Amino acid sequence: MNQAFDGFVKELCSANVNLNEPVFFAKSAVFLEQQLTCYLKIEGQHKHSLRFLILSAKQLKNSETDNKFWNALLAFNHLIEAAIESKCTSQNSAHWLRFINIIENLQGYKGSQIFTTTNIKQKRKLRLYFSFMLTWEHIGYIAGKEDDYSPSSQILDAFSALEEEDEHAHCHDHDHDNCHEH
Repeated sequence: MNQAFDGFVKELCSANVNLNEPVFFAKSAVFLEQQLTCYLKIEGQHKHSLRFLILSAKQLKNSETDNKFWNALLAFNHLIEAAIESKCTSQNSAHWLRFINIIENLQGYKGSQIFTTTNIKQKRKLRLYFSFMLTWEHIGYIAGKEDDYSPSSQILDAFSALEEEDEHAHCHDHDHDNCHEH
């Protein structure tokens, strides 16, 4: 496992860390690019943008990945570009909701019910983190990188009070045929 990614996940699981949008999206872009590069089997250095990698992956029409998943990634890429370009530090999560809603819909869960905090900004931040981790995991899965590392489980363990219902919201048994129904 990539130690930088593991550190990123642990940092997100720290309860008192405020979301810094430019930093989160910049780091997210790097980790998504790594996963997509693996999926596309591009070796070595390349000069392709994250958007190019997403569009290339989308064109492969993976049978286990709904077209909406790639649209969610394109929406996420737009957020990455906007956050990095504007150096925005606001926590205006309305822009994230398209990405979050697509991923939640594809995975068949409601993040608003998984995370029980009453602070709406905190709840949206947790939904963003969880959706990102599920996205990262799915790209790794379709790239053939199955392992026991589950950053989405770490987010759930750190922030969810619904331990019994988590198994229905996310597959902990790694039965990816049922977990990634699209």
